[in-house]
Amino acid sequence: MNTQRSTSLEDIEGMIRHGVLRHIYRIYYEYEHLGQKIDAQFNMHFSTVRAMDGYMKSRERIAGAILVHASPLEKESEQLVTEIEKELKRLSKTDP
Repeated sequence: MNTQRSTSLEDIEGMIRHGVLRHIYRIYYEYEHLGQKIDAQFNMHFSTVRAMDGYMKSRERIAGAILVHASPLEKESEQLVTEIEKELKRLSKTDP
């Protein structure tokens, strides 16, 4: 993710198909969202929320949301890697 943040869109725009770039950015933000859910889970564990009623129910709900989010994201990430590999092959054919 840090590599994506440090790469300027200008460096790759025009070379890589728009659909591949859109897929990369969408997956990136999905991982960001998943990270926020994981952070919420840890923050709840180490906060005073633990003393409140419904704490375990809230933790279970967040853990369930993480699992529901992670499974399809893993499959979609594998598809994205395949797309990127195809795009790299395409680009290597066009290189002088």
